[in-house]
Amino acid sequence: MALGDIVAGVGERGFGILLILFSLPVAIPSPIPGISAIFGAPLLLIAGQLLLGFPQPWLPAVLARRSIARADLARLLSVIEPWMQRLERFARPRLNLLPEAAVARRVGLFCLLLALVVFLPVPLGNVLPSIAILLFGFSLLERDGLLLLLATLTGVASLVIVAGVVYALARLIAYFIMKLFGLAA
Repeated sequence: MALGDIVAGVGERGFGILLILFSLPVAIPSPIPGISAIFGAPLLLIAGQLLLGFPQPWLPAVLARRSIARADLARLLSVIEPWMQRLERFARPRLNLLPEAAVARRVGLFCLLLALVVFLPVPLGNVLPSIAILLFGFSLLERDGLLLLLATLTGVASLVIVAGVVYALARLIAYFIMKLFGLAA
């Protein structure tokens, strides 16, 4: 199945599906180097389109033509199906306080920030933002305001944690540089 065909078949709900599809591989910790950049770049594109108010997602031809073998898709679905069933039992349309376009733009802005964190090579900084993006994708797909709040809280927590990790790494690097050049007292 070509990714473009899947997106074309679901219209505006394609944003939620694409956010889920591209955040899921990064949300699962993996020893494969560079996976966050591979999936982070499409997340940046999709979040940017949400922010700009595109009526439905647009994919470059190289991504739209990408196909997923039915056997691979079936294997992936069998692994994630128990988790998806739990989430689908919880998710449903509720707490829709804002117009959908306003929600989509706000989600796009926050997902753009989170996707930037996913894209950057921050040690251990990819999983939690990816989980937040995954939850945002489900909240858009199910039109679930409560899940949107949960995604927002997860996203804020992930940004605070990543900021702490980056700050600690910067302090550690500064300490070693100062020790190396004999500048530390």
